[in-house]
Amino acid sequence: MISRSRFLLLGYLCFSFCSAQQTLGGVSAVVGDKIILKSEIVQIVQITALNMGLDPNSNDVQLKKLSDDVLQSLIDQHLVLSVAEAESVVVSTQEVDAALDRHVSSVLARAGSESRLEEIFGKTLRELKKELWPDIHDQLVVERFQAQLFSGVVISRKEVEDFFSIYKDSIGVLPELYDLQWLRLSITPGQKSQLQSIESLKDLRRRILAGEDFGSLASQHSQDPGSARNGGELGFTARGTLVPEYEEVALGLTKGEISGIIESPFGYHIIQTIERMGEKINTRHILIIPQPSDADEDSVYTLAKSLSDSIHSSKDLFAFSSKYSDDDLSKERGGHLGFQSISSLPYPGLAQVLPNLVLNELSTPIWVETAYLLIMINNIRPGGEPNLQDHWAEIESLALGKKKSDFFSSWLNKKTSSVYIQFF
Repeated sequence: MISRSRFLLLGYLCFSFCSAQQTLGGVSAVVGDKIILKSEIVQIVQITALNMGLDPNSNDVQLKKLSDDVLQSLIDQHLVLSVAEAESVVVSTQEVDAALDRHVSSVLARAGSESRLEEIFGKTLRELKKELWPDIHDQLVVERFQAQLFSGVVISRKEVEDFFSIYKDSIGVLPELYDLQWLRLSITPGQKSQLQSIESLKDLRRRILAGEDFGSLASQHSQDPGSARNGGELGFTARGTLVPEYEEVALGLTKGEISGIIESPFGYHIIQTIERMGEKINTRHILIIPQPSDADEDSVYTLAKSLSDSIHSSKDLFAFSSKYSDDDLSKERGGHLGFQSISSLPYPGLAQVLPNLVLNELSTPIWVETAYLLIMINNIRPGGEPNLQDHWAEIESLALGKKKSDFFSSWLNKKTSSVYIQFF
């Protein structure tokens, strides 16, 4: 295959999680007034290796090359950010939050479970998301700046043909691609399931007020694995660190006071403020996360089946997905996902389903762990050995990517000459 360039790596590697399991001192490089720590390299290598299906704790050649690529990518990112900031490139908080949710969902799917992810990185999911937010923000700024930078980069038919003539033996076998459209209905807790969680917390609160130890009950019953092992204690946190629903209540409590039941994006909590230190507070909590019941799952299936009876074309699916789908990213496009390979599908189980679907016909409701899907295949591009007749779109995309990569490398080299860079 064609080797990855620095341009491609920026979009692939620059997402970092902070790991309490490995803290390495020392500086890897200085770019202008920015310092790149060795610990940063380790953190990004860990999460990228996980995405690639590699063992983050092995020491093979792939991880050494990955580490070198990460360092170069971070240097490139700092260079681009400095220019983007000078040109006032901005992204909104809502854009960062949405991108963060998508990325965390992808990483969770790779890890297999939230508990496994927290085991790997030694932090709760809440802590990981908090620490990842600035990196996602910077990556979106870089991507927006790159989009502006590449707006004038186009490619001619002759350039595509020349690219194919040079690289056809390096492209490798191309996968079959499916032009997919879907409607996703997530299986979420219904009102009865939520009320059961609230009643469980009310009972725990009564027991605490009657004299039982908050920490012991948190260790036994809280569903926040990061804090449960510490008796529900979160440690000192600064104002603005916790989700607003939690923090607003915690700040209003007197020392030792137990809150009522509060709801946050994570579930339902009872909170106790242990101590205050200036603008920081130390709290502990018990979290109960409502779980979907069999009845909740049946309800979603019934809705999916009802909708499927009314969908007879891609146009119908566009309308219903725009209205009912809870996949915010695709519903804006009427459920269109574009061309996808089997290996890129968001749910691994679909690899066995897609080959059995009929072109341009809606599937029956498909269960995928946390949701029911209605899927339509609108087109199929054949895979196999690449040729210009069957794979023009894929080859054109590769050729354009190579042209952008060369353009970006030239741009970076010019910027590098004017910025102080020191390796250690």
